[in-house]
Amino acid sequence: MVYGYGFLRLENANSITETTNAILPNMRIVQPAIPQKEKWGSRYRARNFADFLQLTQAGRGNGIHTVIWPETAAAFFLEDIPEARQAIARALPEGGVLITGAPRRDTAAGTIHNSGLVLDADGEVIEAYDKSHLVPFGEYVPLRSVLPVEKVAHGMSDYTPGPGPRTIHIPGVPPVSILICYEAVFPGQVVNDVQRPKWMLNLTNDAWYGRTAGPYQHLAIVRTRAVEEGLPMVRAASTGISAVYDSYGREMGRLALEQAGYLDFALPEPLEEGTVFSRTGNGLMILLVAAILGMLVVANNRLDSKQL
Repeated sequence: MVYGYGFLRLENANSITETTNAILPNMRIVQPAIPQKEKWGSRYRARNFADFLQLTQAGRGNGIHTVIWPETAAAFFLEDIPEARQAIARALPEGGVLITGAPRRDTAAGTIHNSGLVLDADGEVIEAYDKSHLVPFGEYVPLRSVLPVEKVAHGMSDYTPGPGPRTIHIPGVPPVSILICYEAVFPGQVVNDVQRPKWMLNLTNDAWYGRTAGPYQHLAIVRTRAVEEGLPMVRAASTGISAVYDSYGREMGRLALEQAGYLDFALPEPLEEGTVFSRTGNGLMILLVAAILGMLVVANNRLDSKQL
């Protein structure tokens, strides 16, 4: 049944070439392919940042508007370093914006966040999204006062979760839902249903996995969110796999695992009417599973009664 529905949905979809009716042309994903062991070391910081800046400008015409860097691309508190933000401003096209992952410090609240920041062409941070689904023992330690363990990720302090999915409004860019790392694996929890975005953006660092099945599995799960929500999914990964999917989950381009480079693309349009899943969420799936289990129980009872 599910296979048949998917077949009919794709059969009636626009061809892959017709999806070039983009809602935003001239976007760029930057993927520097920085190994995990060189991501946070202070001696690599300036080199890594320079790689991002170089790939932001490489081979670029006048058309690029939106540049995307992956999760914690800035491996430092970017908001606190005006020189770094000015370097970004010089690298951006005129009137362009950068969406990048970076740690964020809320001094007033005394908290640290794994965030997605939006910088304008002047190098000013104009929007921020704080990751809400944090990785246990990676970004925080559950029951820290009881468990005698530390995080396996960089840094001693725990990250603080944000409030959850929200739609980010950026001048000149369609409304977007930013998902950091494995936030994109939670079905029904990737967009704000009250104010739906036009696309989804997954910023991630899959360097942890190395050359394993991990990056491919993560990519396949992220692709599923595009199919469920009927929204384009853009994925920027530090070492790969970065990719762009249209609102049917069809791939529009990718940067391979451990490939350094950039991917220029046009943002595909969303399905204006949405999907069945986008309107019902996980509730419909729970009902379907319950109905199947109910039918199995009935069938089993009938089989038992016949045997008696």
